[in-house]
Amino acid sequence: MKNLTLSILFLSVFLISCAAPQKREEPAPTPVIVEAPEPPPVVKATPPPVDVLKLPPNATIRDTPRGKVLVITPKIVHFYNAETNMMSGYIKSFDVAKTILDMNPSIKMVLEGNANRLGEAYPYNYQLSVRRADASLNYLINLGVDKKRLITSALGEGLPEYPTLEENRRLEFIIIENENDLIKYNNFVKNVDIKKEVE
Repeated sequence: MKNLTLSILFLSVFLISCAAPQKREEPAPTPVIVEAPEPPPVVKATPPPVDVLKLPPNATIRDTPRGKVLVITPKIVHFYNAETNMMSGYIKSFDVAKTILDMNPSIKMVLEGNANRLGEAYPYNYQLSVRRADASLNYLINLGVDKKRLITSALGEGLPEYPTLEENRRLEFIIIENENDLIKYNNFVKNVDIKKEVE
């Protein structure tokens, strides 16, 4: 009888334990770490490459208030007194100017005629500088330069930059790389007094 009681007791405990829901300790959920995707690389807009002015070895640029004046070694173009005939050495200077235009197909060039203080400032020296600029234009066109790339300008005796009379009887080449260069040149020359007699 004792065994029977024990058996019933075990059976009761067994049934109770089976019937009662068992509490299982569930493991704590593992946190899911979601990494934010890396942002795409920032693409910076790069400006288009700027063309660098190409010059032959016997030419440099002199920055002036009116723009980029071409300095040619051994010298710039000079004229005989009261004439449009050019002094010796001019052929090499024009060849350098043409070479620069060929090397830089996007630029233009101002052909600036100048006179010295001998003679009446206006109209004589002004008209003389006009004829010098025109003669230079024709010379470059005869070398094969497109006229659309050349601009003539005449300053008479209004810009006496050099110490001697001969040096001021000159043609200067001014490089025009863009619209700003042309604006700078025009803003400067509009203030040059071509009628004023230079002392």
